[in-house]
Amino acid sequence: MKRVYCIGEMLIDMVGVENKGLINGEIFAKKEGGAPFNVACTIQKLGGESFFLGQIGSDDFGKFLDQILTKERVGKDYVRYGGHTTLAFVSLDENGERSFSFVRGSDREYDLSDETIGQLIKDEAIFHFGAATAFLGGPLEKSCQKLFKAAKDAGKMISFDPNYRDTLINADLLPDYRQKCLAFMADSSLIKMSEEEACLLFECRLLDDALAKLKKITKGAILITLGAKGSRLLIGDHDEIIPSIEVKQIDATGAGDAFIGAVLAQLASFDQDKETGIAKWRDIVRYANIVGAITCQKHGANVALNKDEIERYL
Repeated sequence: MKRVYCIGEMLIDMVGVENKGLINGEIFAKKEGGAPFNVACTIQKLGGESFFLGQIGSDDFGKFLDQILTKERVGKDYVRYGGHTTLAFVSLDENGERSFSFVRGSDREYDLSDETIGQLIKDEAIFHFGAATAFLGGPLEKSCQKLFKAAKDAGKMISFDPNYRDTLINADLLPDYRQKCLAFMADSSLIKMSEEEACLLFECRLLDDALAKLKKITKGAILITLGAKGSRLLIGDHDEIIPSIEVKQIDATGAGDAFIGAVLAQLASFDQDKETGIAKWRDIVRYANIVGAITCQKHGANVALNKDEIERYL
């Protein structure tokens, strides 16, 4: 079983539970969040071994998040503490789709030393990168860049999710963010993103046009989440849509994180070079679709996952 190291942000999601948006909503529920953290939690829930790499505040919100890390049994060896915790106000419409407003905190201050990176690279591990806040400057971005290069040079499996948020990446920042994402994609073993993210990053109106450009720069496996339709799997010349299950969507927050967490939990459990043919990938993605769909049925990103429930859908 390989470890999975997830680097990026862990924060507080203030979720509007009335489906009235940020302007009219009055009741918000405090939830733990942050895409790389959500991925790490999913991996643990599904029997894997994950570690979160990031910084949380030394305030009460940070103490709350530290308790969640302990509760979820996510490795805390490389977590740093200081400053105030990042807050994300999440607005849900009547369909459960999300919009965000961020109050940025100390997640940007995360600093990995060269010595620590050297220790991480020695492990039999998968390295997962989320870019929601990782390409906005500061020590966190430098740490991601250094760890990514070290993992690439060591031939490690690298997973990348752009985690685009329009409230963080405005029009002025978008060209730089786009180029950084493309650079990471070029050398990643596995790329996961939504249809909207693919079209945005490759400046295409049609998903097929965006994927044609992506396939020119990477040999990695590509997973495109399509919401209720399922996911699209592209490996080499193989291209297919793998359907999801039908559920009543309450909140889509974290569904993509649960999806990629489920993929990584499975990939960490066997030898990819020997066991990941198309049939195996199809099973992996089908399982991950179910995990993502189950996540949509409850408020918040870090929801309970029951293996028996997943098996019933299978």
